[in-house]
Amino acid sequence: MIRIVLVVAALVVLAGCGDRRAPVVREVLEPPEESEGSVAHPGLPMESGPAAATAGEPLPEHGGVVALDSMQLTAPQTWLRKPPQIDFIVAEFLLPRAQGDPADGRLTVTTAGGTVEDNIARWRDQFGGKPEKESREKIEVGGVPITVVDFTGTYRDQRGPFAPAEERPDYRMIGAILEIGGQTYFVKGYGPAKTMAAHAEEIQAFLRSLKSGGASP
Repeated sequence: MIRIVLVVAALVVLAGCGDRRAPVVREVLEPPEESEGSVAHPGLPMESGPAAATAGEPLPEHGGVVALDSMQLTAPQTWLRKPPQIDFIVAEFLLPRAQGDPADGRLTVTTAGGTVEDNIARWRDQFGGKPEKESREKIEVGGVPITVVDFTGTYRDQRGPFAPAEERPDYRMIGAILEIGGQTYFVKGYGPAKTMAAHAEEIQAFLRSLKSGGASP
């Protein structure tokens, strides 16, 4: 609202003359009142919450189906499902921590480029290139070859491309690479070693649950 304030000068009689000065009109602009729900900085993008991160059917709170092109995986009910916050994350789960561990585990299903060997090398580099323990095996489920790796050591936890990495001793990663319909999918579970040991059989069962039935994009 613009409020106009009129300030009228008093009549001043100048010594020696009878002229009157013209009244002075001054316009004062007050800041507009913000309506309820207005955006303080309309030029900045609004943050999207969990509801905006998913579309279609609501995610189950625990476990559930993960669609990979024409295939699907089924997560155990002990895993807490979280809404993905980045486009290339197909699904994300929290793996409840084992007693005495400082943190929960995390498991993601993602898509990315690069060869199988390139991505295994990238995962190994997250343990400084020299994990204290490592293993690798190849399995086949539903006609799909799956490469599974298992690393233990000091994990360099970097949550973004420009975020600083935090070193986490005694961490374990169980990762798998699947090639389905010309697309490469990555299953990556990591966390404190004891927590990951508690969920190792569940991760294997998750990989072996692969079957036809996913929705093609």
